[in-house]
Amino acid sequence: MSRYIRRYIRRMQRRLGLWLGAESDWLWAHAANCPRCQRRLQRAGRVELALSLLRAEPHAVDLAARANVQAIGTLQRSLRDTPQSRALQRVRPVTFWSWPGWVRLQPLAGAAACLLMILLIRGGLFHSVRTAQRCGRDAMHAYYAQRLGQDLADEIFTA
Repeated sequence: MSRYIRRYIRRMQRRLGLWLGAESDWLWAHAANCPRCQRRLQRAGRVELALSLLRAEPHAVDLAARANVQAIGTLQRSLRDTPQSRALQRVRPVTFWSWPGWVRLQPLAGAAACLLMILLIRGGLFHSVRTAQRCGRDAMHAYYAQRLGQDLADEIFTA
């Protein structure tokens, strides 16, 4: 395929993307007036929210085992009674802490953590964090003093 044709195809893809893309004005105007599209957008928003909450919450250690038990329950009895399915019911996730060599590295990791804390304290990192907190508190105090009045701001920030 010649360079001219590839360039033409890329240009057409770009133009179609601008016209048919999710950011196009006509699409949002249509979605504002179409009840079917509004329902679809609401469902998509709910799914996106659920996925973001799912990513944010910590999962139980036995989540894989519980999911496997549910999946194995849908299989035929002959498949449910196999040794492989019984092993899947007892699955636990493998973490770094369950690694056998971790027992030997634990004292070394503790010493490294202590050394890191000493370096951070000597480097003044915690002092700069306290300074940033103080500056943020002062800025919020000034904001509330301007919006609510000095007496209410003093009452809020002295508690």
